[in-house]
Amino acid sequence: MMLCSSTTRGESLERISLIITGLAGMPEYGANFADWATRLEEAFQGGRSRVLRIDGSIRTREEILRAAREEVGKLSPDGEWWLILVGHGNYDGRRYKFNIKGPDLTDQDLARLLEGLDGPRAVVVAGTSSAGALVPALRGPNRVVVAATRERERQPPLFPRFFAEAPAAQEADRDKNDRVSLLEAFLFSRRKVSDWFEEAGRIQTEHAILDDSARVQLAKGDDDSREEVRQGTGLLAAVCYLDPASGPASLPEERSRAETRTRIQQQIDELKLRKGEFEEEKYYRRLEALMVELAAGEEETEDAAEEVQP
Repeated sequence: MMLCSSTTRGESLERISLIITGLAGMPEYGANFADWATRLEEAFQGGRSRVLRIDGSIRTREEILRAAREEVGKLSPDGEWWLILVGHGNYDGRRYKFNIKGPDLTDQDLARLLEGLDGPRAVVVAGTSSAGALVPALRGPNRVVVAATRERERQPPLFPRFFAEAPAAQEADRDKNDRVSLLEAFLFSRRKVSDWFEEAGRIQTEHAILDDSARVQLAKGDDDSREEVRQGTGLLAAVCYLDPASGPASLPEERSRAETRTRIQQQIDELKLRKGEFEEEKYYRRLEALMVELAAGEEETEDAAEEVQP
């Protein structure tokens, strides 16, 4: 089989996630790549989403690009396209290449793939060495590009290991809404990488980058103090979540409550993303109203859960 997929059929998809693992070079790298990809595959499944996992050690550039292009038409206009690379990359000063069987995937290949998206949000997470070279090639409006390393950092990075752990890590969920956003996963993984090097007493050889809509770039540890990061406002990465929206519940009452909660959370996310368009007082008044509505719904859900307990 060329790829593994988890599918919701018969309707347009809200998200398609393409996870590509590359050539390992050594067995220990291969085991790590497979483990990280499996964790992400499991976290990304659910709801109206599809997850495709492709092993670039046995599949060629043309096969990978063809499989990716075939999926684009299945995505709803307001959906999300995620592309995650786990493996080795290199940069010769002109071209970035992701190492796979046969001819490598290049920055130009990936840029053309993104150009085929008309409307959906795009997220690229490059968990490879020299990944920073992808940022200028892929950045743009309605896109988030995460690179595990700067363009001249050639050591295999630890970043994808911690990124794969983020969906299940309570400490990654900074706003405690029971979901981990791309921004939260980035900050969590970057901090874990820094801690690892510090505890090992080694010079840090990788520094992650996040470029948001070609407008905001986070590339230093002190980015945590920026208003956009602290409040999650104005950043697309703050409203793109690693786990998809929950699928429908089995009972009508549960389904109705879940749909209402998802709707309110989406309104909160959209408001935060567009904060700059509102006067400050109006923004916070609207945010407070939505938060109160969300809290009331969660209280109703807790009351219903208590009623069914023996």
